[in-house]
Amino acid sequence: MITKTEAKNIAKDILQDAIGCAYYKLEDSIMYDIVDESDKELIGSYIDKYGTAACKAIGMKYVTY
Repeated sequence: MITKTEAKNIAKDILQDAIGCAYYKLEDSIMYDIVDESDKELIGSYIDKYGTAACKAIGMKYVTY
């Protein structure tokens, strides 16, 4: 059985990985073909902003893949 600290660290790693892949959700969505480049950049900037804040909240570095 793992400790609470190990469980927390595993959860943080999983969240950090999911946040780092968030931009691909935009590319995979139907919206990607509909919105223009400036809209994609705006959405991407929000993904970066919120991803950074979310990772900071759990004490992890924001990374993208």
